[in-house]
Parts: sequence; C-alpha cells; structure tokens
Amino acid sequence: MFLLMMTFDRGFMALLDLGHGTAALQLLASEDKVRQVHVLQKLRSRYLLFSCFGIFFLLSVGRFLIGKVVDVEASENLWTLTILMSSRLPIDMWHSTNLLYLESQSRYPTMRMIDVFSNLLWLLMLSIVVGTEVSMVFVAALYLLLGFLQLAVSSLLLREYRQQASKCEDASGRRDLDLWANGRWVALQRMLSIVYSNMDRVIISLAVGLSGLGRYEVPYKIQAFGVLLLSILPSAVFPLAARLKSNNELKQLSALFVRASRLTVAACIPPLLAVVMLSESLVINWVGVEYRDLANSVRLFVSWTFLGVFHVIGATMLSAIGRNKEIFMIFLVSIAVNLPASIALGFRFGVNGVITGTLLGYVVSFVPYLVVELREFKVSVTRWLREVLAPILVPITLEYVVLFVGLRQFSEEMGLLWVITVGGFSTIVAWTSFAWFFARKEDLVLIRSVLRLT
Repeated sequence: MFLLMMTFDRGFMALLDLGHGTAALQLLASEDKVRQVHVLQKLRSRYLLFSCFGIFFLLSVGRFLIGKVVDVEASENLWTLTILMSSRLPIDMWHSTNLLYLESQSRYPTMRMIDVFSNLLWLLMLSIVVGTEVSMVFVAALYLLLGFLQLAVSSLLLREYRQQASKCEDASGRRDLDLWANGRWVALQRMLSIVYSNMDRVIISLAVGLSGLGRYEVPYKIQAFGVLLLSILPSAVFPLAARLKSNNELKQLSALFVRASRLTVAACIPPLLAVVMLSESLVINWVGVEYRDLANSVRLFVSWTFLGVFHVIGATMLSAIGRNKEIFMIFLVSIAVNLPASIALGFRFGVNGVITGTLLGYVVSFVPYLVVELREFKVSVTRWLREVLAPILVPITLEYVVLFVGLRQFSEEMGLLWVITVGGFSTIVAWTSFAWFFARKEDLVLIRSVLRLT
C-alpha cells in the first residue's frame, strides 16, 4: 500500500506538473532578479493548485482503488494512511520549486548536498521500518515528517532568493507570466512518453508472449547504460542556454551548441562502441552462454543512442530557449513511425523486430532534429560536420582497432574482468586521442565546469 501511494506521489506528480517546471526553469535562468521572484511565486501558486487536485483524487478515487487492490481490515487506517500520504504532495511540489531555482542558478553542488541529505533520511526511515515492528500509519507519518525536513533544508539554502523576494512587493509581474503556453508541449510529450516507454513491452507480450519480455529486458538494461551517458552534460547546459537566450547573446549560444555537442559526442560514442563490440561477452557473462543470440538485440538497441548522442544537447537547448513545440512535433513523428513499425516487425521477427521499430523511430527524427537545431542556433551544415562529427572519427577508428585486437586475442567469450579491461582501455585510447589532437582550450574549460557542476 505504501508503495502504491508513493507511486502517485513520485510518478504522477510529474504529470501534475503539466510542463510548468520546464517553462519556469527557462524563465528562472534570466538574470532579472525581480522576474525570478515573480516566476517562482507563480510556479508555487500553480503547484499548490495541482497538489489540491492530487489530494482530491487520492481521497476520492485513490482510496477506493487501493482498497480493491490491497486487503485492508481497518477502514480507519486506510483513511489515515491516505490523508498522510496525500499530504506529502504539496510538500514535494514546493520542494521541487526550490530545486528548480537552484538548478537555474547552476548551483549543482548545493543540489547534490540536498540529494545526500534526502538519501540519508531515506536510509533512516528504512532502518526504522525494517528493524522494528511498526504500523503502516507510522511509516506514512514518518514519510510525511521526512518530507518536511527535506523541504526545510532546501528552503534554508535559498537565502539569496528570500532576500530578493522581501524587496519585491509588486505582484503585477506574475500576471504577465504564462507558464502553460510553453509548458503544455512538455506536458503532452510526457503523457506520450508513458505510451512510448511501455508500448514495446505490450507489443512483445502480444506478438511473442511473456517469455519474450524476459529476453527484451536484457538488451533494455544494457542500453540503459547509454541513456545514463547521454544524461550527464545536458543538465548543466540547460540554464546556461536559457540565460544566453535571455541576454540575446546569440553568438555565444551558437558556440555553446557546437562545443557541448562535440564534447558529448566525444564522451559518449567510445564507451557505446565498446558496448556494441563486446555485447556478446557481456550477455554471456550476465545471463549465460545459452542467451548469446541476444547480443544482436543489444547491438540493435544500443544503436539508437549513437543517433541520440548527436541531438541530446540540441534538444536540451531547444527546450531551454522555449522551442518545446518543435520538440513535441518531432517526437510525434517518431512515435508515428515507431508504433506501426514495431507492431509489423514484432509479429514477424519477435523481439528484434520491435527493437528495430524503435530504432526506425529515431532514424526518421534525426534529420528534423538536425534541421531545427542548425536553424535555431545559426550553425551551418559544414561547421557542424567539421566541428562536431569530424573530430570523433579518428578516435573511434583507433578504438575499433584496439577492440578488434582484443577480441581476436582473448576471444568473444572472455571473462567479465577482461571485458571491462578491454572496453575500458579502448575507451581511454579514444578519449586520449580526442583530447590530444582535437580538444580545444574552451572545451577543457567546459569539461572542468561540467565535472564541477555534475
């Protein structure tokens, strides 16, 4: 029951946001302190309204649904539990506004401190729950208390904002802000993302059966490593891009797009190439030699990240400058290709057919993304090829040679230690060659900033 209630708090809260957080983050990155105060106040008022809707849903529909799923003897406990858990919603949404402000100011070390504190609170709660015999009502009350503590810490760290807010009494600026105009496209994309992230499993269960889901999870988990790589740099780029756009520094915005894209490509492609070439050994060491045929599924699944790595910075920066409508339209085109292709290929070729459909969705969106990015950031195709694509060609060629020799020398059924050694060494060779021959002084400055911030 506790997990079901927390699913609403943590999962559906992202839908309740209705894209307002992304729209607010773009405006908060402005250097206008008065505008920052107005944006945050507007966002908090909207979040409180959304929280009221969530509480109403939990108290009316949620309680009934949970009562049907979980056998609860005492209805009074169910009411108490529902009230306690739903009360956490406004606390978490208010806390998220504090984190948005810190992110807009690129205060990532402070955000990491809050993360550490939150994790320590979780460990404390788990130790109490696991080590003692306590009721679910006590757990929910403790969960609510930890939420208050988390909110208190994040609020204390917003001293700069509180000082500015105390000087800003004019509320007219809030009425001029329309978070929905830009945030609605983010909200629509999030709703479609729920379908997008689950449709492969639904298609596989219908086309192959439940056994196919187990085979699908292996390549899915391995490609998740690629998704993790793609998420490192964009979080640091978003507020900077929004600030440059707000200050109308278009030349610097163009330079940021090229430089950050070049570094992302150089950082991500070498480890992804190692995963693709060592996929058979990875599968054998993880799930056994009888599943070695899943190596082809891994190669297919990881292939989309090779396309995504070229656009993850551009898509983040497009969102930062308020071009979420364009992102949504491209995403819609991707789903329009992915869904029918996955269904048709899935019933014919099984798991690999569904994965191929996913890959096709990314293939058709590659050119539209590139066109929009080059247009918005005033970058020519020649410059993009010269400064983003070309620098990685030599490093990955050297890496390919190292991987080829390693596979020939140690065979494809090498142990996990050799997989890590060969993959890690080849990646270091690629990174070193890029840093030695192609990295520029401004690249190294950006790398140090990213390491410090993330």
